[in-house]
Amino acid sequence: MKKIILDTNFMIDLGRFGISIDEIGRILPENYEMEVTAASIEELKKIAATNAEESKHAKYALMLIDLRKIKILSTNEFADNAIISLADKDSLVATNDVELRRKLKIKGIRCIYVRSKKKLEIG
Repeated sequence: MKKIILDTNFMIDLGRFGISIDEIGRILPENYEMEVTAASIEELKKIAATNAEESKHAKYALMLIDLRKIKILSTNEFADNAIISLADKDSLVATNDVELRRKLKIKGIRCIYVRSKKKLEIG
């Protein structure tokens, strides 16, 4: 079973662009389990508590994590560093963060990202 670690910006962009998290199943034909770091949960909570446009998307992401019972990974590191530490060659990372994607590519870890604001792609 593939492990998919969801990044904060990826979760927010799903709501922003109206993309279903089920799209992952369209591009990844094998069984998978979604996970999110505790640091990402904290980031989403901080964003949700603001008046920024992103707050509604952060609230949606938190609701989605709860409804889908997405596994929360405990770590003492900041979100991006936690993801880099937790990801391995048997996992995928769902992120739209260009710098994080570059670092993961160096480690040989593939990413799922939003393409053209309407679909998901693996790269």
